[in-house]
Amino acid sequence: MFGVIGLAVFGGGLAVSLRFVYFYLVGEGLGHVQSLIFAAVLLIVGFQIALIGLLADVISGNRKLLEDLLYRVRRMELRQSAPADTDPPADPNRR
Repeated sequence: MFGVIGLAVFGGGLAVSLRFVYFYLVGEGLGHVQSLIFAAVLLIVGFQIALIGLLADVISGNRKLLEDLLYRVRRMELRQSAPADTDPPADPNRR
């Protein structure tokens, strides 16, 4: 989700910067400096949004791994504390 939004904002910044380059090559670049500033802001914001999305994805994967690890540790602790002739209760959500 963040990648799409970041790409859209970054693409907008790229389009505005190409507009400035066009006017600069034609010889009217001095009147369009605000376009260059706006393009720089859009490029930076788009890149940051994409990085936030990447960071959120990494945090999500790490959380899933930690939940699985916690489940396994608790299951091992239940096996050690349970009497030898019984098994720990099965988790219906576990595949």
